[in-house]
Amino acid sequence: EQYRQKIQINTQMQYSEDKQQQQNTKPDQFFQQFKNKSVQNTYRKSEQCIGWNSTGQLIATAQNKIRLFKLDRTNFNFDIEKNEQKGHDASTIDNLQWHPQNPEVLTYITKQPYLYIWDIRDKNVKKINNIQSENLNVCYSQDGNIIALCNRDNKLQYYDVRKDDIIYQQAFEMDINELQWDPTGSIIIIAGSLNGAGTIRVQDGKNFTKNTNDLLDNIQSECHSMKILSLAIDPKGKYFATGSSDTLIGLWDLDEITMIQTYAQSDSAIKKLSFSFDGQYLASLSNDKNIFIYNCQQNTVASTIEKEQPQNNLQWNPNQYILAYLGDDKVENEGNLKLYGQF
Repeated sequence: EQYRQKIQINTQMQYSEDKQQQQNTKPDQFFQQFKNKSVQNTYRKSEQCIGWNSTGQLIATAQNKIRLFKLDRTNFNFDIEKNEQKGHDASTIDNLQWHPQNPEVLTYITKQPYLYIWDIRDKNVKKINNIQSENLNVCYSQDGNIIALCNRDNKLQYYDVRKDDIIYQQAFEMDINELQWDPTGSIIIIAGSLNGAGTIRVQDGKNFTKNTNDLLDNIQSECHSMKILSLAIDPKGKYFATGSSDTLIGLWDLDEITMIQTYAQSDSAIKKLSFSFDGQYLASLSNDKNIFIYNCQQNTVASTIEKEQPQNNLQWNPNQYILAYLGDDKVENEGNLKLYGQF
């Protein structure tokens, strides 16, 4: 009950503030030397999925197949890997995630009732049957032993990689848009909406039973006026962030599960969020043409990436200050994968 009270008090304080009160937009000195760089020979067609592996040396992008790019740390160029994967049964890959410990393994989903696990050293992909269809989200536990999947009907499945089996299933009244384990693996944060209001729910991340989940029902909050579309958790375990259709970003204290700051820089729904490896910077992407990077300690807009078109996805490198993002900018001889960093 203490979590519910903290959340209610805190969110009332945040949303009583005038949305027009924008954050300080003076650029952070740190980003003055940052540049945008296009990765050549990437697809010109729209891609929605992006992901760095655990070492930050490979990045995967996907639309109807997965393409891998390898980072040359000497000159920060990318060489195209020969590996391309289309070992699935649908035209579109809806979500992908790298294994958190093994830099050679990733998992992905389509609308088909399968889970795909690909060891990139192998040309073949492992296809897991008996999986629910219409999955929208896929997420690894921190140890890589459990994969969570959530579909359009808001049904959650936990697949145990060691047992090669579904170990627990759960149905929700709330509409789920994102879910992630915290860095310790002890909790799962689920974000979406209930009765139209943005809602988060916190569940046990290790014990998957009805009893343990019922105990955590109290840690649930209607925290945005509209549905939550995006969720990111600070790798250092200090913060997490929610992005909503109400155009606001909520910055939360992960230990207390309380919202401590809102960012109101965008004029449209917040589609994607990503924390830097040290948790200091939060990048946001919406239907606006700009990507905003916030300094979470100073609560300022540290940098803005101005684009000609809205972008599709973004993710910070897990070990250094390089932001990768996907867009559909119609620029001659440029692909849709871009990097933002000190090159």
